[in-house]
Amino acid sequence: MPTSTPSGHRPEGILIMTGPHVQRGISFDDVNIVDVAPTVLYAAGVSIPRDMDGRVLTEMFERDFMASHPAIYSDRTMRSEARERPYSAEEEEQLMRRLRDFGYV
Repeated sequence: MPTSTPSGHRPEGILIMTGPHVQRGISFDDVNIVDVAPTVLYAAGVSIPRDMDGRVLTEMFERDFMASHPAIYSDRTMRSEARERPYSAEEEEQLMRRLRDFGYV
């Protein structure tokens, strides 16, 4: 029987990727959930903020592709983007109301 954390969730997860230049039939253990975001940005051809947690899961991609398409890191940072206000005051209040309704706030 699989082990569970006290919350009842299993600590393991599954990541499935497909597309051009993604290797087929591989599996590896050294993966963390924070690796998903930089890997998806890389696969989409988007630059990765230098201060983003995680790493590009390079072993998922064909070696020739990685050699000719290195990951691009940008000087934009997650912290500077987080400070920008993506919502209007009305949208922010609506979001807070929903979070309160769910019991998160």
